[in-house]
Amino acid sequence: MQYASIPAILRDYRTAHGVDVEWAEFCARARDGDEHAVAIMRRAASVLGRMLVNTSHILDPEIIVLGGEPSRDIPHFVDDVADVVRRLALPPVGRNVHVRAASLVDAPAATSRAGIESLHALDEVAATALSA
Repeated sequence: MQYASIPAILRDYRTAHGVDVEWAEFCARARDGDEHAVAIMRRAASVLGRMLVNTSHILDPEIIVLGGEPSRDIPHFVDDVADVVRRLALPPVGRNVHVRAASLVDAPAATSRAGIESLHALDEVAATALSA
């Protein structure tokens, strides 16, 4: 949240460029190639990617789904995050994890359901391990 959230991105843009902008304007500037906006988005993608590398080393996911405005509104943001994960993760993790943008714009119910299903799967794994 400190580096890759919308408030942090807009704060960094204001610091670098000296101008306050709303998210839509920032996105337009990034799409138009504004060097400050592009650099800030790459930094946010890098920070998020490094955090996901650490998480991936613990959880070993097959897929990471990025939601939220940056992944929807900024060209190449998801690709930049995926590149960081592939480059910095340990080879068994980096070559097997896929980073994708969420296809649903506002899906709190789907997110909640996915979390519940993940917990059920963990319970099944634990029960199997304990019975063996």
